[in-house]
Amino acid sequence: MQAKIKLCLEGYRTIIVGKNRCEIYFKGSIVLEKDSSFLDWAASLVRPINEDEERSPERLSHSLKEISGTFSLIIRSEDAVYLAADIIRCYPVFYGFEESGLFITDNLDRFQNVNGSLPIDNSRLEEYISSGYVYSNGTIFKNAFATQAGEIVTIRDRKIRSIRYFQFKPSSKQLLCHSITDFSKSLDKVLLSDFRKLVDSNPGVNRWIVPLSGGHDSRIIVNYLYRLGIRNVICYSYGVPGNEQSMLSKRVADALGYEWHFIEYTEQKWHDLHEAGIIEDFLGFAFNGVSIPHLQDFLAVFELKKNEIIKPGDVFLPGHAFDFLVGSNLEPEDIKCKSRAMSIRRTLKMHTKIKRLSGSPVKAIEMIYESAGCDYVHFQEYFNWQEKRAKFLANACKGYDFFGFEARLPFWFQDIVDFWLSVPDEFRMERKIFLEAEYHGILMESLASIPFYGKDDRVIRNKNVDLLKKIIPNFVKTLILRVTGHKTKYNAGLNQIYARETSTVRGFLEPLEDFPENVRPYFKDFLERYPFQIDYHFMTSLYCVRRQLNK
Repeated sequence: MQAKIKLCLEGYRTIIVGKNRCEIYFKGSIVLEKDSSFLDWAASLVRPINEDEERSPERLSHSLKEISGTFSLIIRSEDAVYLAADIIRCYPVFYGFEESGLFITDNLDRFQNVNGSLPIDNSRLEEYISSGYVYSNGTIFKNAFATQAGEIVTIRDRKIRSIRYFQFKPSSKQLLCHSITDFSKSLDKVLLSDFRKLVDSNPGVNRWIVPLSGGHDSRIIVNYLYRLGIRNVICYSYGVPGNEQSMLSKRVADALGYEWHFIEYTEQKWHDLHEAGIIEDFLGFAFNGVSIPHLQDFLAVFELKKNEIIKPGDVFLPGHAFDFLVGSNLEPEDIKCKSRAMSIRRTLKMHTKIKRLSGSPVKAIEMIYESAGCDYVHFQEYFNWQEKRAKFLANACKGYDFFGFEARLPFWFQDIVDFWLSVPDEFRMERKIFLEAEYHGILMESLASIPFYGKDDRVIRNKNVDLLKKIIPNFVKTLILRVTGHKTKYNAGLNQIYARETSTVRGFLEPLEDFPENVRPYFKDFLERYPFQIDYHFMTSLYCVRRQLNK
């Protein structure tokens, strides 16, 4: 019989299936690859559990490979609990043991408010500060864990077992690219098919809400919606008035006849969200001891809802992580990796600010390398998928969830992912073949004629200025910034988020003694700067830690 389980979940639906009456809790959207009902699929899902609990994780793995979507599953049988996440971890679940038994929650902040604060693991905290997420299944809390992308977790008799039913690795069956025309036709067929599945599997959607930038990913989304005859679409952009991203976004929406809205970002608007406690509430909702909360379009969604532009039944369609999928982070430096050491160094350079190469975060990455079973060339991408894309970009859907809206990640259907993992490195690298395919039948002519953000924005780097930045001591840089009051410029105005909350970063973090010694080196050089003079993601990560320490 199961030990006592404490469930703390929001927004999950529940069904009971099977002769042993297994309970299935699920959230999100599941797209069945075969023509069957969800109830029939759920019954087939628990059948191997009823027949043979010891082998059930492997059989569950087979069932999950047959579906797509953004989802979280929790299955309670008589003797065990199974947790499953989709292949990009859109809805993470957190679990661990207390004296009274197992707890499972989708909100560690709310769980702690009811059950008391969890102790912090300083090594895990350094991972979070150095990268923006905690590695593998960890959280910054001792004995609290998180589901990972493409993972099935089995918990039985206080023992935890994990298997991956999906891993981001190149396919053994490589696609033959005879010509760019043939490739474009193959890609178009996959995208058109999966967008049709997306629409058909969500018949009750009121309107599709697309965060439309001046880049490639969101343009592909509206391109295929329009080609499928979908007209109930609202697009939006945001930031400082006249920014290039938003102007291009409007041109794309106008070309398709889609409704378009612009939300202006100002310091006062961000300050008002702080004053109302809305940002404070969101940080607790989205942090969960693992991820930097994604604030990029938070203000935009808030205003769209407040002004009743978006309404219940609307579903968001962001293009998160498609650029990664098609090869934006596979670079020549990855191909040069010829050893374990080179591969790990490449990963450290790309994804961390780690200060001590002998520290625990480096050891944690080395453990990921050993468990991944990845080759030298592709480990950086594997780490990127498992950590940054899943725990930061996919976690951005928490922003929609916070305001009561669902989201779908259309580019993370299994068919699309499998297609790109079969594309040889030399074509996929730095999005080479994708950028060509856009002009060979993927994009409609009316969209292909509109330039992309940054395409002609070539910045001529001043080598002398770059050299000065390297040799000037940090305290001198800080003094210059304090005197000049220089504000980092972003199209979206995101340096505004904390601009009015404190006069220095130090004021935001005090008392500094609360922070463990191993994490202080990461922010000591920024303490006297204005909050708008450091990266806003890093500022958010520090805010989340300060908030947790206050508990």
